[in-house]
Amino acid sequence: MTHATWYVPAVLKKIYQFILDIVCPPICFSCRGAMHQHDILCLTCQQELETITPKLFDLGSRYILTVYPVSRYTQPLRPLLFAKYRSDQLVIEKLAELIWQHSALRHIQVDYLVPIPLHWSRMMQRGFNQSSVIANSLSALSGIPVSNMLQRVKATQYQVRVEHADRVLNVKDAFECVVDKEMIEGKHIMLVDDSCTTGATAIQAAKKLVKYKPAAVSMIVACRAL
Repeated sequence: MTHATWYVPAVLKKIYQFILDIVCPPICFSCRGAMHQHDILCLTCQQELETITPKLFDLGSRYILTVYPVSRYTQPLRPLLFAKYRSDQLVIEKLAELIWQHSALRHIQVDYLVPIPLHWSRMMQRGFNQSSVIANSLSALSGIPVSNMLQRVKATQYQVRVEHADRVLNVKDAFECVVDKEMIEGKHIMLVDDSCTTGATAIQAAKKLVKYKPAAVSMIVACRAL
């Protein structure tokens, strides 16, 4: 194969990218500002990302739920989370890339990624589950398999619309485990969601899993408000 055979496709690719940048110039997925190259966040927004430590929740029976966030529930990540209310799946996929780039996931040995499920009524309204989109994108990047081992059996109110004191009651008994014990026992299960506020949803989901004696249950999110 000649050098020219390799050169022509490379030139066409550059021409295609040049035209694409003119028709659809790269913009920051948070502030919507123009960028010189395609990325998720502009340099200004990237500099605003504040690395924070994991949050621990006591599940009882010797289990601790460790929530690994990228940053706080504020700029520049908060606008990306609102994309789920617009049914904008592309932005949620970009959020997953950001989680992979900036979270601890790539340094943790995990057996399964488990998205926090939506109730079927919410799925019909939104058209997709943002947690599943994030989990599947992270699986493609990491090679960790996704398992939908949890099912949401209770239609709950949006947690952000519920008073903090009532959030535990809102999600109480909202989940059921739908796989056999053998799939969970001795495994490190990583729950996946876009955010963690009070931790009420995460705790209720994790408590359904620890009944089957996993090695550990953790959670990966873009941001947390705690």
